[in-house]
Amino acid sequence: MTSIDLSKLDAPQLATYFNTADRRITSGFRLALQLLGIPVPLYAERKPSGPRAVAALMADLDRDTGTIRTYREEKQLAPRIR
Repeated sequence: MTSIDLSKLDAPQLATYFNTADRRITSGFRLALQLLGIPVPLYAERKPSGPRAVAALMADLDRDTGTIRTYREEKQLAPRIR
């Protein structure tokens, strides 16, 4: 039985690599760790996607700009082009 040195997973080079790697590589890495029962590092965790991520981004924008209305309110008030 070979033990795994988990301290190697904390290397900043790995975080940099997986932040720019193809999603299939990151998914395979995450799967391998899960199959081995090793906790997945933060840099390899799944990132939120879809409408919630956009809503969170727009909420951050609303906080930063300090406008009276939020993005959702502006979207509802905007005229529709047909």
